[in-house]
Amino acid sequence: MKYIFLYCFVLFLLSINTSCSTPPEQVDTLPSPVIKQGVAKISGNITGNTPIYSFNLYIHAPVTHNNLTYEIPVNTDGSFEYEVLLETDKTITTISSNVFEKYIQICLSTEKETILNLDLNGGEITDVTLNGAISFNKFDITTNSDLFVKMSQYSAYDSLHNEFRSAYDVSPDTYLRYINEMIDYRIEKVVSDNQNLSPWGKIYLSNDFKLFCLSSSVFFYTGEMEMNYKDNNPKERWSEFVVPEEPKKSYYSFLKDLNLNDPIYLYNVGYSRILEQILKNNTLAIPAIGDTPIDIWLREVKEILSELVGFDESLFYDLLVTHAFALQFNDKLIPLSDKQKENIHNYFKNSDIETILLQRNDEIIRLAKGKSIAVVNETPVVEKEKLMSAILSKYKRKVVIVDFWATWCGPCLDAMQEIRGLKANMKDKDVVYVYITNPSSPKKAFDAKIEGIGGEHYYLSEEEWEYILDKYEFTGIPTYLIFDKDGKFVNKYVGYPGNDVMEKEITNLLP
Repeated sequence: MKYIFLYCFVLFLLSINTSCSTPPEQVDTLPSPVIKQGVAKISGNITGNTPIYSFNLYIHAPVTHNNLTYEIPVNTDGSFEYEVLLETDKTITTISSNVFEKYIQICLSTEKETILNLDLNGGEITDVTLNGAISFNKFDITTNSDLFVKMSQYSAYDSLHNEFRSAYDVSPDTYLRYINEMIDYRIEKVVSDNQNLSPWGKIYLSNDFKLFCLSSSVFFYTGEMEMNYKDNNPKERWSEFVVPEEPKKSYYSFLKDLNLNDPIYLYNVGYSRILEQILKNNTLAIPAIGDTPIDIWLREVKEILSELVGFDESLFYDLLVTHAFALQFNDKLIPLSDKQKENIHNYFKNSDIETILLQRNDEIIRLAKGKSIAVVNETPVVEKEKLMSAILSKYKRKVVIVDFWATWCGPCLDAMQEIRGLKANMKDKDVVYVYITNPSSPKKAFDAKIEGIGGEHYYLSEEEWEYILDKYEFTGIPTYLIFDKDGKFVNKYVGYPGNDVMEKEITNLLP
């Protein structure tokens, strides 16, 4: 079986020769971000013998879990300048381009302009200088992506598969202990022992990997056991798998070790995913926030969580509230009710959090106009070689965007939020959005997710899925195949390229 985890940092980074502005003397911890909405500015120059017309900037929104990709235009002289709205006074983000096809790590701040200069030679970055609120050293800027890949090559599930072959019949506590040992071991070998990284770079990368692994593994114990069983047994024995019981509440006491009140986690997208999994977990059974006054809702939440996380106040609970509303926004595309807006005002009292939530609500109202009913289609009964043609035949004279995704794939779900803006802009155009997944997406989770996705859905067998991936030569998800109005394959993107790129691609295929 092919199960590929595609994370926003998981792109390989070739060895490069760089220089960087000398950072100030560093303390042992990163400066903590503060929830404070504001505009950050990035500018700089791209020089060298390789023309570049734009690059992508990825922004994490830790309050609303609304992660966005911006296409930054580059002028003919290589200069660029752009402003973005942040939910915190500083954030750590990445940039990439089809020209150099790498991620570079930078910091943006609402209080200090970030200046980035790159020199390119034949698509290879030969020099980097950075001046910003957090001056990572040259190795932080250019190798963190590579180091993340080095650790994630043995991600939670892959490690169980390769090193712990009987993982499908171990207890939850044994499974959790193994995951934690794996995380600690890889951070020690790849990050802690690395003499080139700065203290700041080590803290950020360690937290990023730890939160990524925990959010994508420990909350999915039964699913991980089933997938590992299937990878270790022939298909004719899959029906013999006995689904283990869900972990007890005490299993989640590992949350106490994370110190989830630490504002340093606002830099990491994995923190939002931890909050989201806490809210969705069946064992913890946290109620939906609905129209319940926030203080009353939190009283019930704290009775469930305070012993597990080790505290009953401060930042963590405020963000749990914002992420409870974010689930309504992001999963269902439902705006706030008047009562919810009143509750937000009474609790957050004109703070930046209230402003951020209400602005996100205005955006959801706009995006909801492009929402369509989710249609689950029967997979055409044809030979696998003809499957894609059979699917496309339903959408004659339409441009078709085929999105390969899974319910457990965080980047897939983030991209689905982002693409809603594209759908709203192209609502009346001849474009169809087709979503394809496979049995790695549990049916219950699949049914719950598609309500907020809309579009045309297909749930393929593993054999059908693997054939299409082989035919179109990709392994990672999310991946997007683009077909013109005659059903002809036009282009492929592994990882979402951003709304600007996708809109240009579609517009070029429309009359």
